[in-house]
Amino acid sequence: MNEQLTALKFTGQAIFEKTYGWYEFRQNNSGGSFDIDDDVTVHVLIQAASTREANTKAQDIGIYFNGCWYGRDCRCCGDRWYEADDAMESFTTYNWRNRFDPTEHANVREYAQAHADADMWAKDGKPSVILYYADGTVERFYTTKKGN
Repeated sequence: MNEQLTALKFTGQAIFEKTYGWYEFRQNNSGGSFDIDDDVTVHVLIQAASTREANTKAQDIGIYFNGCWYGRDCRCCGDRWYEADDAMESFTTYNWRNRFDPTEHANVREYAQAHADADMWAKDGKPSVILYYADGTVERFYTTKKGN
């Protein structure tokens, strides 16, 4: 059998375009504490082309799933982390005292800062929200409120 190979020449035109969405991972207070360091914190947002890619990236930075099953998390409190389902459709935050008072943010950075300012858990100079962009950039958000 004689097979011929065809080489394609790249002409500079993209063959396909990826669409990226933001996937949010919120840490559950399993066992009465949060795991907070320079890579993970209470809110982690990952920009990815798919849910599968977001979950894989999450595991690469130290987020784990099914912690109760593997004995890492408190069974009465529940798993610390859950896999992402779908990309975020909007950047809406809810006042934790009044869930019926949503605030719509123009972009992911405003959303992240709003969560950081509402955070009461990340102390000692640790970030409250971390964004992982698809291009590898990492941005950390800290509370701007006094006393934290």
